[in-house]
This record gives sequence, C-alpha cells and structure tokens, in this order.
Amino acid sequence: ATLEQKMTFYDIIMTFAFLVMFSLLGMLYMVFKPQFRRYKKWYYMSLAVKLISGLGYALVYTYYYTYGGDTVMYFQDAITLNKILFTNPIEFFQFIFTDIQNTDLSSYWLARELNLPKGTDEFFLTRIASIFTLLSLQSFFSTTLCFSFCSFIGVWHMFIVFARRYPYLETKLAFAILFVPSVFFWGSGLTKDSVTLGFLGVLLYAMDKIKRKEGRRLFNWAVAAVSGYVIFSIKAYILMSFLPALLIWYFLEYRERIRNKMVKTLALPVFLSISLVAVVLSISLMGQYSSKYKIEGILGTAKGMQSWHYVEGDNTSSAHGRGSSYSLGDYEENWFGLIQMIPKSVNVTLFRPYYNEDKNVMMIFTALESLIMLLATIYIFLGLGFFKVLNYLYTDSFLLMCFVFALFFAFAVGFTSYNFGALARYKIPCIPFYVASLFILQHKSVQAKLRRRMQPYAAKNKANVREIVSTNT
Repeated sequence: ATLEQKMTFYDIIMTFAFLVMFSLLGMLYMVFKPQFRRYKKWYYMSLAVKLISGLGYALVYTYYYTYGGDTVMYFQDAITLNKILFTNPIEFFQFIFTDIQNTDLSSYWLARELNLPKGTDEFFLTRIASIFTLLSLQSFFSTTLCFSFCSFIGVWHMFIVFARRYPYLETKLAFAILFVPSVFFWGSGLTKDSVTLGFLGVLLYAMDKIKRKEGRRLFNWAVAAVSGYVIFSIKAYILMSFLPALLIWYFLEYRERIRNKMVKTLALPVFLSISLVAVVLSISLMGQYSSKYKIEGILGTAKGMQSWHYVEGDNTSSAHGRGSSYSLGDYEENWFGLIQMIPKSVNVTLFRPYYNEDKNVMMIFTALESLIMLLATIYIFLGLGFFKVLNYLYTDSFLLMCFVFALFFAFAVGFTSYNFGALARYKIPCIPFYVASLFILQHKSVQAKLRRRMQPYAAKNKANVREIVSTNT
C-alpha cells in the first residue's frame, strides 16, 4: 500500500491547525497539573520534539519509504471504516465491536477494501486510527500528530515516575526517557509502537500511584487495567515482558518492610521460584489464547521472519522493506535452543547494527545510537564490576525492575525481528528503561565513592554528609 496523494495545501493547513491545538492542550495540561511544574522545561521541550517527530515520521513514510508499509495500511483502512460509518453507522459499530463476518454486512463492498484482516492486533490499531482520522478530517499528517500527542502523554508520565524516584538525576533521566532519538522518532508515528509505548508509560504511572497510595485507588486500577488491555490487544509480548518485572518491583519493596531477618532472607528465593512458575504459567495461558504464543509458535515465527527478511534476490532492497536484514544463526527449536539465543538476541537489540552493517541512510543514525549505548554499557559495567552491579540491583527494586524488563524485552524482539529497520521500531519500549538503568547505576557508583571519601567526617555530622552526598551526585 502507498499513499496516492502527497502532502497537499489541505494537509499543510490541517497540520498547522493540529500543531497549534496540541500546543494549547499541552499548556492546558500543565495548568491542571501544578505538581509537575518543576519539570515544565522538560515538558515543553519534549512536547515540541514529539510533535515535530510525528510530522517528520509522516514525511519519511510519504517521501522516503515509497513502499508505504504498515503505517499507510492503517491509515487507508481507517478511511475505509470512516466510509462504512457514513454509509451505515449501525454496521460500523457492529464491525468494530463484534465478530460478525463481513458477508453479513450490507457494506461488504466497502469492507473488501480493507488491507488488514479483522480480528488481528493490526486491526485493533485500525479501530483506534479510525477515530483519529475522523477527528483529523482524514489528513494523514494530522492523524499522525494525534498518535504522536497521545504517545507523548504516556511517555511523559513514565518520566514523572523516574524523576520522582531519582530527583538528582532529573536531567539524565529526561534524556533517557524523553530525548533518545530512536524512541521519540519511531514512537511518534501511526504505528502500534506509538500506542503501546504511550500506554506502557500510563501503566507504569498508574502502578506507581497505587504503590504510593496516591489518588483514588479504584481509578488507578481502572487506568492500569485499560492500559494493560490495550497493550495486550496490540502487542501481548510487551505485557508478558513487563508483568514479571513489575512483580519483582512490588515484592522487593514489600520485602523491605519485613523485620524478621530470617523471613526476609527466605522470602527472596521463595518469591523467585513462584515468579518463575508464574511466568511459565502465563506463557502457557498465552499459548492457549493464541497459538503464536506457544513455544513452538514463537520459534516458528522467528524462523519465518528470518527466512522472509534474510533472503538474497530482488526483494532485499530498502524499497521492499528488507534492505537491513540480519541473522542470528541456526538454533534448535526447543527450550534449550531458545536459552542459547538469549545473548545474541539481547546484543542485536541493544548494540546493533554495527557501523559496517549500515545499508541505508536511516540505519546510520540507529548504528550511531547503538554504538554509544555499547560504549556506555562497557564503561559502566567494567567500572563497577559484575558483583557491584548485582548488589545495586538487589538493593534497588525499581532499578531491578527496569533492568529485568529491558533485558527480557530485548531478547524477545531481537530473537523474532530479523530486520534492523523493524527492530528499530520494535525495541523502543525497552530503550528508556535500559538507558535510565545505566544512569542510575552510574549515580549509585558516584554516591558510594563520595560516602567513602566522607567516611572520616561521618561520625561528627551524619546529616550533613547525607546532604553533601545527595547534592553532589
């Protein structure tokens, strides 16, 4: 699918109008959220970056990626749903909310124009897109801005969770969550990735408020449930990766409240065993929900993606979306083979493509970002040492949650993508968590060094030492 019409004067007017509207909505949000005003410079900067990225994303998929891709199919199918709405409103809602067959509809002649089959996770996004196309008066560029703004709301709330927990790392965390180039660009378009990234931020924020016992508890649980449902409906594996990490965060925080040392010590291995069983059961339940989430289905999907992307011939050019394929090599299609692929999969997600694997202009920026992340990882992990990293993770439940989710998710997408272009989009939910983890580890290392230096003075004035350590880090 391709866009039959490039940016017109109508698109320019609509884009300008929506940029102004979202800017005003952004300012109105800050009026009703005075508790966030201390972060307002990051708020306005990230809002501007997000909207500009959304416009840039639309331009790239209009003029650079001529094959169109999924984003264009979502838009075209959303327009088709709008036509059904205007033709027969009752059938439109039946089509959206029920499982009736297309042949049962008098508007079947319109339904045949759909690119994506009903009942898939892609079609779930088309339902959302159909609402935005109505609001944007069917302009591709302004529809993309709607997705960009909604994604921004979620990512902003993700930043709030981190900034409140680590106030002395505000600037670094703003970069990690709001300003990593691949995240704000690929998370700003008419894609599943924008929606899931936004709702992941809302889910994290709601769970943090529940844990802090802030606001209305029932409302926060409702927000968390809706966010989880949307993520599950679009990309279930994101929720599968996040829930185990969330359980670890909650458990370790409550574990600190246990006063009995023996019970406290025994609680960790017991919980880890329960968590492992829970993860296996959740994967089993997911396999019953859909065959593609069974272990055989996951391995089969990975094999299929590898054979589709890693092909020599006419369809390996960027014009067909397969100009940046990669291979992880052969593996046995069982649990043992899956475990063996973990290091390679995590590596390809976080640290590839390498500079010699660039095959188009867009991949140059991805390779540069991956190189910086690799150097930062080596610097921090070699500087701290393996056992210190483990100690920092063990003593900070939120940090451990971030790290577990980042690595688990990096394995999942690296193992199944087999295309650097697709992987650049798929991996964005884990990048903020991973980069933030690196900054937090560095911060803890600096804190430890300052404490050692201030130790001779600690006996005299402990309060001042704590203040100096916090302020200087």
